[in-house]
Amino acid sequence: MKTRKAVYGRKKLAERVLMSLLMVSSGALTPLTSAAAAAPAAGDTLAEYSLDDVIVTASRTEKREVDTPAATEIVTAADMERIGAANSYEAMERLPGFSSLSWGDSGMEYAMSATRTIVRGLDKGTLAMVNGASVNLLNYNSTNNILPEAIQRIEVVKGASSALYGAAAIGGAVNVITKRGSDFTTTKLAASYGNYNKDYTISTGNGQFGFIFKRYFIGEIDRSSLYGLTNATGVPKPNRMWGLYNSGRNAFYVTADFGKNFNLNWSYNDMNLNRAQYNANGTHHIDYHVRDTRNNINLEYKDAGLGLRSTLAYNKRRSYSDKYTYGSKKYEISERYTMDGLTWDTQKEWKPRDGKDDFILGVTFSRESAYGLLTSDKTLWINTHRTSESLYASYAWMAAPRFTMTLGLRGEHISDYSKTQNIFLPQFQTNYKFNDHSSWYINIGKAYEVAPINQFFSKKDGDVSQVKAQQGWTYETGYKYVGRRDSFKAALYHMRIKDAFQWKKTAANTDYLSNVDDFRNTGIEMEYDHQVDDHWALNLGLSFSNPQTRGASGLWVQANSRFQGIAGISYTRGKFMGNINWLYLADREDDAYRLHGVLGNIPNYSQLNANFVYRPDQNQTLRLKINNILDREDSVNKWNNILLPVNYLLSYEYSF
Repeated sequence: MKTRKAVYGRKKLAERVLMSLLMVSSGALTPLTSAAAAAPAAGDTLAEYSLDDVIVTASRTEKREVDTPAATEIVTAADMERIGAANSYEAMERLPGFSSLSWGDSGMEYAMSATRTIVRGLDKGTLAMVNGASVNLLNYNSTNNILPEAIQRIEVVKGASSALYGAAAIGGAVNVITKRGSDFTTTKLAASYGNYNKDYTISTGNGQFGFIFKRYFIGEIDRSSLYGLTNATGVPKPNRMWGLYNSGRNAFYVTADFGKNFNLNWSYNDMNLNRAQYNANGTHHIDYHVRDTRNNINLEYKDAGLGLRSTLAYNKRRSYSDKYTYGSKKYEISERYTMDGLTWDTQKEWKPRDGKDDFILGVTFSRESAYGLLTSDKTLWINTHRTSESLYASYAWMAAPRFTMTLGLRGEHISDYSKTQNIFLPQFQTNYKFNDHSSWYINIGKAYEVAPINQFFSKKDGDVSQVKAQQGWTYETGYKYVGRRDSFKAALYHMRIKDAFQWKKTAANTDYLSNVDDFRNTGIEMEYDHQVDDHWALNLGLSFSNPQTRGASGLWVQANSRFQGIAGISYTRGKFMGNINWLYLADREDDAYRLHGVLGNIPNYSQLNANFVYRPDQNQTLRLKINNILDREDSVNKWNNILLPVNYLLSYEYSF
């Protein structure tokens, strides 16, 4: 996906030697920085390095992708601009092995009908983080509240990651890394207009402080679901159409650097949505008004010289909605949720054996709370919380000059309204480097996820405290090649999760959580990036897998798409940049409804988008994004919410 820029080894060697001399002369060289600044081996002097090739999330320390024993993806701010990503969802959905559950175009969500990041087919099995701190609440993992202009990069780690990050990282982990105060040195004014949406943005900063404000106007969408839908029961009943009207969103991002070690950042999002369900004649049947407010605050401390990193994070979401039924002329509460999470994580890194090895030791304390109204008859409210304390460690041992083995361990103590749990999580990895550009890795790890804390109150009868944590193993091997103009990655994996979660309904239509027997998935992922010349670049991606769940019937049932195809081509010349990208999903899971009387798989999905950028001078930027060029009515989920028709967004930005 990335257009890679190489930095040649001789230049890199000279820079590192010069830096070492400067640090020695100043007396600032510590054992850790000495190891980091040591000159490379003679065989590495001609190596080529990519500036975008360093990843932190996969091992909790900075490593190049070829040194990382896991399937990883990096999406930079430049990548997001190239494809015109409106949010983190659009930035990630064109990655192999990544899928999602959204409720409309570009990751649209309606309060607790929330967009979910899905890695390798397991719904609600992905840990989402902002600057290394979890933002999962009630097992939902949306990061769409983070402004695209605030994102520096997104790091995706596929495969079991609970040994390093704890709960929810079963299918993988997503880490949205936001910009710091030093990234804001100019003022930018921008406005966008489209046939469905429009927005304006103000961004400013002085090199230590940064601020972004964005106002979205969401236009009327008279149809956001398919025609011809009926219930999946034996006596089908027609479903009414859905749409949006008079909706909008305010969002801001604030960041400040306090010296070189401290950074504070705050993301705020306030969405107002009016969602309508229409009668056959086009009149309103039910209107939902949704107010969804989110805050994400991070205070980070990082001292590279001491190998010390600490994060204090607070995450809060308040989602309220009401509905009005036109037939009965009645207002009523639809849902009430207030959720928050507090996390403190601190880790220390050592470099034993003259920097050959890497040892990380850390602790995490977290508390998640929920207050809300859960039952359909509006009589059952909850007010509960969960706490957890973790101790984790990772040791990477260089067994030979090109071979490294890593052992990760985490012990976690969890207590909540229902019970206390102690969970032990191991992970074993190997990485063999053929040369400075390519490597082969093995990654075996155990991961888990406890049930969301609201599940203990979501059913009036039955002992729901017996819901177990879903947990299991992932076995993976892969190959990576990262060169100056090309990169190729391939991963083969198998995951088996016991006691997978599944939501069901009582006879009174009340939701409750239960465990199915198993989830399993075996798959292969491949991607290839190629910089053809100074102007043309292309990327290709494929994913074949077989995600399945098994319930009380003993039969395995498909749980997600089996095939994913990705393709993109970019062209850059002078002041112009253009990109066309395509996403295709086939052999999808079962439909929740009958379509034209037939109950089967969700129809295949094919989305072709284009994005064009023109900079007449250093102060001005013009952008044109066109989505769904093929004008398809493709379903984004099994409830048949659909893409917008062909739509465009034209933007102008002026900086000074």
